[in-house]
Amino acid sequence: MLEFEFIVNPKSGHNRAGRMWEKFHSQHPEIAPGRVHWTERRGHAEEIARDLRLQGVTRMVAVGGDGLLNEVVNGLFDQEEVGQPDGTKKDPPIVLGHFPAGSGCDFARQLGLSRDPATWSQLLTSGRQVPIDVGNAQWGSPANPVGHRFFVTVAMAGIAGNIAASMDRFGKPLGGLLSYLLVSLRHVLTARANRIELSIDGQTQEACSYHLIALANTATTGGMQIAPRADPTDGWFDLLLVADLSRWRLLTHFPRIYQGKLDGVQGVEQRRVRSLTANAGAAQVLMNIDGEPLGELPVRIEMLPAALTMLAPPE
Repeated sequence: MLEFEFIVNPKSGHNRAGRMWEKFHSQHPEIAPGRVHWTERRGHAEEIARDLRLQGVTRMVAVGGDGLLNEVVNGLFDQEEVGQPDGTKKDPPIVLGHFPAGSGCDFARQLGLSRDPATWSQLLTSGRQVPIDVGNAQWGSPANPVGHRFFVTVAMAGIAGNIAASMDRFGKPLGGLLSYLLVSLRHVLTARANRIELSIDGQTQEACSYHLIALANTATTGGMQIAPRADPTDGWFDLLLVADLSRWRLLTHFPRIYQGKLDGVQGVEQRRVRSLTANAGAAQVLMNIDGEPLGELPVRIEMLPAALTMLAPPE
C-alpha cells in the first residue's frame, strides 16, 4: 500500500469523499501525507496524475466519483501519442485503483468496487489487475480539432448533452440520482431531435434525426442502465440510438431506457461498434463524456482496447 499515490477530491459526493478518505486514512496512518494529493479545482486531478506519471510513479488511486476518475485517466495518457497511455511503456505498467466516493460512481458499480472504506485496503493488497477499454473522443473537424478526451464509461450526444450541461449549471441539490432524474424529465418534456449523419466503423449511414446517441463502455450512466450488456473489457462499445420520437412516446419510453429494457422498443437501435463519427452540420448538439458536459458535434470516437490497467476486487 505504501507505493501508491492517492488523488482525492474532498468535495465529491457533497463532501462525502473527504470524510470517507479521513476514515480510511485513520486506519492506515502509515500512508505519508506527501502521498496524498488533494484536488482544488476542476482539471486539477488531471494535472496531478500527469505530473506523477512524468515523475515515474506507477501506482495511483483516484478517490472520488466518475468525474475525478475521468480526470485521472486523462492524466495517465499522453495525448501526443493518442491511443497509448504512457504507462504501457513502463515495466511494470501504471496500475490505477479507484475508491468510489462520489454521487454516481457508475464505473465503480461496473467493476464491483465497494464504497465502504473498510474494504479499500484489500483492493490495494489483493486486487486483480484488469485490462480496461478506453474511449478516445475528438471533437471539431479533422482539419481543425477543438477538443479531445479519453473516457471509461459513456460518451453521449443530444438530450444527454443537454442534461449534463444543466447538471453542471445547477449542481445536484437533491443528490446525484434524484437530481439527474428530475433534470432528465425536464429535458425529455422539451426534447427536439437533431438531424445527424453517422459513420459507424467506417461505413457512412444515411442522415437521420436522433434524440440521443450513446457509446457505452459500461452499463450505466447517472444510475441509468443505458447499455446493460456493455463490458469495459470486451473491446467493443455498445451503441444506442434513439430516433426522432414524439415527446409523449419519448416520455413513455423513458422508464424502459432508464432500466435498460430496450429490446424491441420502436425507434431504439442497439449494436456493437468500435468507432463512430457524428456530424450535425450547423446545429449545436452538445456532448456528455463520463457524465461531464464536454464538447459538441462533430466528433470522432474510437475504441482503445485494453488500454488501461485497473484494480478490481479479488475473486
